[in-house]
Amino acid sequence: MICKKEVLATLDHCYAVSVIGPEKRAYFASEECAPCLSFDSRGRDCRTVWEAPGGTMSMVEIPGSGGDFLAIQNFLPVFRSENAKLVWVHPQPDGSYQIRDFVSIPFVHRFDLMESGGVVYFVACTLCGGKAFTEDWSQPGKVYVGVMPARPEDGISLSVLLEGITRNHGYCGGMLNGRRTGLVTGDEGIFAICPPAAAGGEWSVRKISDRPTGDAAIVDIDGDGQDEIATIEPFHGADLAIYKLDGDGLCREMKRFPGRLTFGHAIWGGQLLGSGAVVCGYRQGDAALFCLRYRDGAFYEEPIDCGGGPSNIAVVPEDGVIYAANHHAAQAVRYTLAAE
Repeated sequence: MICKKEVLATLDHCYAVSVIGPEKRAYFASEECAPCLSFDSRGRDCRTVWEAPGGTMSMVEIPGSGGDFLAIQNFLPVFRSENAKLVWVHPQPDGSYQIRDFVSIPFVHRFDLMESGGVVYFVACTLCGGKAFTEDWSQPGKVYVGVMPARPEDGISLSVLLEGITRNHGYCGGMLNGRRTGLVTGDEGIFAICPPAAAGGEWSVRKISDRPTGDAAIVDIDGDGQDEIATIEPFHGADLAIYKLDGDGLCREMKRFPGRLTFGHAIWGGQLLGSGAVVCGYRQGDAALFCLRYRDGAFYEEPIDCGGGPSNIAVVPEDGVIYAANHHAAQAVRYTLAAE
């Protein structure tokens, strides 16, 4: 695999990254009080989305909006996040951005927008319920759900779908064996949540793993037509693991790479350069980013970079592009991949 690296910008505490809209603009934001920047699909045309307040953990496109998105603000490290909120961002024709408050959710860390049965559902995961000091995990996090409104001023009504999740850090939304699913991770394991099949229906919640998990991704890595789950274990952990789902939909370990990561944080799964891949990164040690693949009954790695220490990544698989919020290096980075 050939990899071309482009540093798009220096950004203090670069943390969140997402690719949004029909133009596939890449958005990078900081977890500190620092700007959010956006770039076109070539990594050019840099625009400032906001100068402050920062504290951005996640950004997600609003389906059918043509490029509007929600973003977390005011989740400020390392535990001063009582005032965390989501804002609704609307790109303007002149290249500027209209930013409006949407909903306040203390300690909201990950969220998603899931379409099902003609309805767009909002899912919000809180890291915890509150903190007196950095390592205070005495108040577990929750998962809130609601129906997305057409406009931010319409507001949203939220209900608790799941609670009692300690270190409710990771979330992965996507299709899991043909069904729209969100994977919620924490010390208690992995929970698979599915939105109602029709408006007014019930959410489905099932626990599929008991292992303490920091982050997860969905991928058919062995090409057998059934999705596997890749995980970083535990919270900010050292292990990379791959699971198959058994007949009851529970995780069965396929492969574990103990101690492979140092402060594991970024993970993505999908089809990349023609085969299933897990892209994984960690923030300490050699702070590397690499690609894990499976061929002829064995796993193998392809290095991408060292020294960046990515917090999060966004992959455009059809273009062979990975955008990385390289926290350790304080950089917004674009990697372009090609087969040798």
